[in-house]
Amino acid sequence: MRAPQFNETGHSDTARPSEGTDAFDTIDWMNDVAADHKRRRALENLSPLESAFESMQSWLLVSAVGIAVGLVAAFIDIVAAWLTDVRLGHCIGEWYLPKGICCTGYPAEECPKWIDWSNTFYGPDAYVINYLFYIVFSTLFAAATAVMVVTIAPKAAGSGSAEVKTILGGFIIRDFLDFPTLLVKAIGLPLTVASGLAVGKEGPMIHVASCLGAILPDFFPKYRFNEGRKREILSAAAGCGVAVAFGAPIGGVLFSLEELSSFFPAKTMLRSYFCALVGCVTLQLVDPYRGKRVLIEVTYTRNWHFFETGAFLLLGVFGGLSGAFVIKMAGFVGRLRKRSWVRLFPVREVVVVASMTALIGYLNPFTRIDSSELLEVLFKECEEFDFNGMCKLNNRGWTILLLVLALATKLGLTIVSLGLKVPAGIFIPSMVWGALFGRLVGIWMQSFQQAWPDLPMFSVCRPDTPCVTPGMYALLGAFGALGGVTRLTLALTVIMFELTGTLTYIVPCMIVLMVTKLVGDAFGKGGMTDAAIHANNLPFLEVAEDEHTGGRPVLQAMTPFSELTVLKSTLMTVEEAEQVLAENCAGFKGYPVVRSARGREFLGFVQAVDVWQAIQDAQHNFGGVVEESGRAGESFTGLRHVSDVMVDLAPYMNRTPLTVHPKMHLEAVLDMFKKLGPRYIVVLFNGRLEGIVTKKDMLRAVHEGKEEDLEDSRSLLQDTQSLLGDTFALLPRRGRLFQRNG
Repeated sequence: MRAPQFNETGHSDTARPSEGTDAFDTIDWMNDVAADHKRRRALENLSPLESAFESMQSWLLVSAVGIAVGLVAAFIDIVAAWLTDVRLGHCIGEWYLPKGICCTGYPAEECPKWIDWSNTFYGPDAYVINYLFYIVFSTLFAAATAVMVVTIAPKAAGSGSAEVKTILGGFIIRDFLDFPTLLVKAIGLPLTVASGLAVGKEGPMIHVASCLGAILPDFFPKYRFNEGRKREILSAAAGCGVAVAFGAPIGGVLFSLEELSSFFPAKTMLRSYFCALVGCVTLQLVDPYRGKRVLIEVTYTRNWHFFETGAFLLLGVFGGLSGAFVIKMAGFVGRLRKRSWVRLFPVREVVVVASMTALIGYLNPFTRIDSSELLEVLFKECEEFDFNGMCKLNNRGWTILLLVLALATKLGLTIVSLGLKVPAGIFIPSMVWGALFGRLVGIWMQSFQQAWPDLPMFSVCRPDTPCVTPGMYALLGAFGALGGVTRLTLALTVIMFELTGTLTYIVPCMIVLMVTKLVGDAFGKGGMTDAAIHANNLPFLEVAEDEHTGGRPVLQAMTPFSELTVLKSTLMTVEEAEQVLAENCAGFKGYPVVRSARGREFLGFVQAVDVWQAIQDAQHNFGGVVEESGRAGESFTGLRHVSDVMVDLAPYMNRTPLTVHPKMHLEAVLDMFKKLGPRYIVVLFNGRLEGIVTKKDMLRAVHEGKEEDLEDSRSLLQDTQSLLGDTFALLPRRGRLFQRNG
């Protein structure tokens, strides 16, 4: 008999369907913890070698995950750098090298080994040929990625952070962390980056790392069948993905803690720290950046001054406003895409957007280059590097115009590109538009200080040393915009510290991120990840949803006794037990046991998989009895068929599940689900079974509460409009009445 597949616990999901929840399974943290304790007791008599392996499995696993994530990240970085440069030219004699490696030892703008496509096919300064190759390569890379995503792994599209957060919250999303998705994501990311689309690869690295964190535990007995323990490894893997993306191991761990993980105990933090450490060491050993510690290395030699605080506040306000604007507009474009005919042609949509991005981007030197390279250019001090004459005083007006155009272009293209059927993240695009705005503010501050150096607030400036560092404003603006779309504070501050390697700019960064958080939250709680959870109807129980329960009792959300499939006895024949599973059309994951249907006295709860296991044990025992009787020469006349064997479910029954009173408020029950992680909670009244409430029931209740709040708001708006209409209708009459009286 094949192991049956079950969808939900204790009751039929089809009884009260809800869009977006029935496509997911849930895990039971409490059941997994109990199973792990049972497994440990069974392993008490292991040999010293087996005991050592048992205790080392966690560390071996997180080490393997860290190494794998580091290697995959290095592959993505190397291939993305080469493909990005291929759009502009190639290395003579070594076509497989990116420009950075090809031109090692040469000045950036005077590399004889690197030639553009016009020199290859026509001659120098053939702008049209370079323009054409740029557009063609960008479109081909994007089209290849879209075809792979649509045909092989549709769930490889997007960032994946919202789904990872949902999975870490206790749900199972089918086919999201499997090997085909990992393969398409790892191959598609460098193609997407090289296509020039206004998306990034840092966010999707969370999904890539989580795929590895879901695949590798299957090779370790301690984690193979325990979904709860797998979530610990997924938390560590997700943090490692952010760590290798930014070269910030501590920041990656804090990102997983602050943004993704619902359950993050001390041991998980330690393993996440170790996993991030191994991943960053592996990445540095491969050395995809050729000597640089991270992709975007920043070093500043000057301190900041108190008169710059106003500019820091401005950067924070822009970060909050731009983040809220992009979240709202990306949601609007996503809803528009779902309702239009465009959704039927995802590959064509990607091709059109990639072509338009290349067509527009090549015209501006600040949008022509790769986003990571642009960030590095904007972060640098003028003494280090002057890109496109950006630091020249006589070129300042033209530079400001190009930066403003680049800012508008990046903002618009990011909004359109989010939601395409390609692996895409928001981290780097948000940092780009924030850095562009920050550089503009830095140039303005520098010009203001140079024009009026004798003002009292500039008395701290030395005449022989530059007082304002525009690159520092770009860095703070980048993290402010990133904070605007993620609404994070602590993790981003630490990542900034790890990128710069100095404590000098910690206070300005904290100021910017705090203002960004306050301004962004004024326009809506939650960042882009939370917005994606709501837009995609992902089943995630979050704290912010408590207000939508409206003080209702749990009996309004539970599945009542009349809709449950219950067992009236724990003793039955194999045939009866098989019939219970065969009639399980809705995929019950368990059955409450009562003394009688009339009295409804609750005895316990039996998992459906335990019913199946009890049947297997009974059949195995029956076969053993028959075989031993045959060897002894005895006539076996007790039971003629295996279906007559009795199955006792009492050893498998949970007699003490979580129970609540029918009148308990949904807020308290929701808190129990979030903190204890059960799959179901039994609703009892004086020992009688009234119903069962599951995570999906809670999601439906919260969804209904949101709809009721929305309906109340609409009704209030309509009543207000009606009242105002009646008031304005009376005004002319009162005017005429006053005239007559006058």
